[in-house]
Amino acid sequence: MSYQLSLPSQGAFTQRGSALVMVLWIVAVSSVIIIGVQRMTESNLRLGRHEVERVKANWLARAGVEKGLSILSEDITYDDSTLDLWYDNPETFREDYSDEKHGTWVVHYLDYDNTDGLIERLGISDLGARINVNYASGELLLNLPNIDEEITASIEDWRDEDDDIRNSGAEAGYYSELDLPYEIRNGKIQTLDELQLIKSVKANDYHGIFGESNKHYKRLSQLRTKTDQVQDGDDLGWRFWVTPFSYEKNTNSRGQERININDADAETLKSNLGISKALADAVVKKRNENVFSSFFDLLNIKEEQQKNGQSNNNSNSTSNNETKSFTVKWLANHWLEMSLTSDKKLPGKLNVNTASRYVLERIAGLDDEIVDAIINTREGSTGPIMSMSQLLEAVGEEPFKLIADRVNLRSEVFLIVSSGRSYLGTIQRIVAVIDRGSDPYSILYWYQSES
Repeated sequence: MSYQLSLPSQGAFTQRGSALVMVLWIVAVSSVIIIGVQRMTESNLRLGRHEVERVKANWLARAGVEKGLSILSEDITYDDSTLDLWYDNPETFREDYSDEKHGTWVVHYLDYDNTDGLIERLGISDLGARINVNYASGELLLNLPNIDEEITASIEDWRDEDDDIRNSGAEAGYYSELDLPYEIRNGKIQTLDELQLIKSVKANDYHGIFGESNKHYKRLSQLRTKTDQVQDGDDLGWRFWVTPFSYEKNTNSRGQERININDADAETLKSNLGISKALADAVVKKRNENVFSSFFDLLNIKEEQQKNGQSNNNSNSTSNNETKSFTVKWLANHWLEMSLTSDKKLPGKLNVNTASRYVLERIAGLDDEIVDAIINTREGSTGPIMSMSQLLEAVGEEPFKLIADRVNLRSEVFLIVSSGRSYLGTIQRIVAVIDRGSDPYSILYWYQSES
C-alpha cells in the first residue's frame, strides 16, 4: 500500500501567515494601548495625589491666616508694640500635624535688626512700622536706599491727581509713549509692586540683593540662605521698607472720636480739652486766619496772647482746672484727644513702638542719641511707649517737635504670611494684608502660590 503526502497549497500558507501577522499586530497594539492607559492612570493618580496634597497645604496655610486674625482680634490694648503676642511667638505661630499625617503651618516674616541683621520671626508683620509711600515727603523718600531725586519726583507725580510734572518726574505723556504704554495712576498707590511701573524704578534697587525672589515671599527658604550677605538695611532694597497701606483710626484710647481743632466750636474745645473760654476763643480766631497744619501751631496762640498783654503769668497756669496757655507738655498730654481733621483714618504715620532703628534713622533730624532714647524706652522696664507724654519724656522737647507729627502708637494694617506644608511636602503660601481697623476686618490684599 502506498501513501501520498498532500501538502497545503501556497495560498493556504499565505492565509495562515497573514493571520499570524495580524494577531501579532493586535497583540502589539493592545500592549501599547494597555501601557498607555496604565501610564495615563498612573499620571492621573499622581495628579490626583498632588491635588489632594495641594488642597491640604492650602488649608493648612489658611489655618495660619485664621490664627493670625484670631490673635489680632484678641489684642485689645490701645498701643501696639514688639511686646505683643502677634509680633514674634514661635509657640503660637507654628502648628505640626505630622503625627496625623496632615502636615504643618507656620506664620512668619523677615525682619531686619541693626544688631542681629536679617532674621526670620514667627509672627505677624506690622505695616505701621514701614514708611507709607503714599504720604511720605520727598525728603523722607530720598533717605531710602537707592532713591534719587528723579525717582522721588516720579513717585510724587504718580500719586498726585494733577498733570503737572515735577522737575525730572513724569506724568501721563511719558507712560503713553512707552513701547508698551499704560496709564498713570494719578492717585494713591494700590499695591506695593505697582511701584515698579513708575519711571526710573530699577528692579535691582527695588528688590535689593534678593532680586525677584523677594516678591510675595515666594521663596522664603531661599531668602534665609542669604541672610549672611546683608551688611545693612540698604542691601534689602527699598521695597522692604515701604507700604501703601498703613493708617491709624481717628479715635482716642477709649475708642471715641478725637476733637477736630480745625472744626470744633469754642465751647466744645473748652469742655473737651479743659482749656479756658478765652483760650478756646483764641483758637477759633487763629484757625479762621489759617487752618492748623500741626498741633504745634497752638503754641503760637500763647505767644500772641503775651504780645497783646493778656494775662499769662505761668505757661502751665490753670484756673478751676482750666488751662490758660498751651505748652509742649500740654500738647503731649492731649495729643491723642485731638485731630486736625474729621476723617475716619489718619494715614502715613509710623508706629514708634514697632518701627525699626533703620526706619527711625530715615526721619530727618533724628540722630543716634534720639533713636537710642526711643528704643531704650520702648524696650525697657517702662516700655512700650503708651502715650505721647511718655515719648516727650524720653526724647526731650525739641526732638519731640521733630517726630510727634510723624508717629503714632497704634497700627491697624498687618501683613500675614502663612506657609502650609502637606505631609508629603507640597507647599502653599498665602500673603494677606489685613485691615484690623474696619468692622469686620477687611482684606486689602490677597495672594497665594505654590512653591
